[in-house]
Amino acid sequence: MWFRQPSGWTPVQLGSVCLETDRRVGRARSNLPIMSVTKSGIVPQAETYTKEVSSQDQSLYKILKPGEFSAAPMSLYYGAVGKYRGHEEAIVSPAYITFCASGSVNSDFLDLVLRDRRIVQVYSALSQGANKEGKRRTTSFSDFCSIRRPMPRLSEQCAIASVLSEVCSAIEAVELLIKEVEHAKTAVMRELLTRGLAGEWARMVPLPERWVLGRVAEGVTHMPAGWQLVRYDEACLSIQVGIVVQPASLYADVGVPALRSLNVKENQVDRSNMVLISEKAHKANKKSELRAGNVVTVRTGVPGISAVVPDDLDGANCIDILISRIGKNAVPGFLTQFLNSSLAKRQIAVLQGGLAQQHLNVKELKGLKLLLPPLDEQIAIADAGEAFDRRIAAERAHLSELRATKDALAQELLSGRVRLPASMIARFETAPPHEAAAE
Repeated sequence: MWFRQPSGWTPVQLGSVCLETDRRVGRARSNLPIMSVTKSGIVPQAETYTKEVSSQDQSLYKILKPGEFSAAPMSLYYGAVGKYRGHEEAIVSPAYITFCASGSVNSDFLDLVLRDRRIVQVYSALSQGANKEGKRRTTSFSDFCSIRRPMPRLSEQCAIASVLSEVCSAIEAVELLIKEVEHAKTAVMRELLTRGLAGEWARMVPLPERWVLGRVAEGVTHMPAGWQLVRYDEACLSIQVGIVVQPASLYADVGVPALRSLNVKENQVDRSNMVLISEKAHKANKKSELRAGNVVTVRTGVPGISAVVPDDLDGANCIDILISRIGKNAVPGFLTQFLNSSLAKRQIAVLQGGLAQQHLNVKELKGLKLLLPPLDEQIAIADAGEAFDRRIAAERAHLSELRATKDALAQELLSGRVRLPASMIARFETAPPHEAAAE
């Protein structure tokens, strides 16, 4: 790919600023953390894989120091490269490339350049070979090093990195806030779903029976007086599955909306990527017609995720998801808060038994146990959960805006289409390359 050269920028070959390192662990097994290289950057291996995939023999693993870089040749075509931002040494697979930034380039600026959308397209164009799914195409380090790209002088690199670092810090702050609110909701909902609104002041009575899958949660042996320990199907009129036989053959350009698993999020319906089925197909599948207030639940992939069908989707249909038609003794919003809680997830996880293909069938959903309070308390508990959901949704929307701003700003600054004021660049005239982000 040809990169336009802004005034004052110089073409630079990546090989001149990316200096390969090849420090191996050696004979002794390392106690250093193992990292993976993804399109999101360098992350702990445990965040990428659900089980340990590293070899027992780590002698050939490569040592990565803080501030150095690593790239995955077989995943570079979609941007698996980044700067290691940990505070201690780590190790990576011997299949990865490790390198450091030369003294002539700011490492934070280099990280931005190497993960820029346009240069990732170059990695993809240089990649060779693929498996049957068209994945794991390899980009060699020599090809990587051959890429030429215009770069500004060091002070402008530092200024660009500093500006984008501020936006990244704002993004990280919102990400952290979302996690904190999610953790708070988990704790609060566990309390509300097991002790009710009265909390520690509630009059508790022993559970009437032992659960097949264990108690409601660790340490819970009692329930509030006036509550019932019930199976999920005792709160429902019926539970069934949406269309499962060749649903793709029913799709139409005009017709009736049909929810799929990807439309069902925790306590909300995502209308993006919603498909339509023909009127004829809808009439032929009346059993899976949705009504406002029904609860829809994901059955394959991330089973158990549930939402209430909103008023504007009354009369829609659904594909390969579970439909619960709720009885008069339960509130739909309360049931979705339960199904999306750690209490239900724990039971569903036991049912899965470590299977690679996660699946929840009608019988399993019916058998989930929950504590059912009186209707007025169900409404109050559902309202509390929905208040958390609204805050989380608002912060996620803010996060999306910040990410879009960062992407747009990075595109303009890294291409040189937008230049920073000379006064801002002058602040970095004497700053060492590694100090840009600290300015």
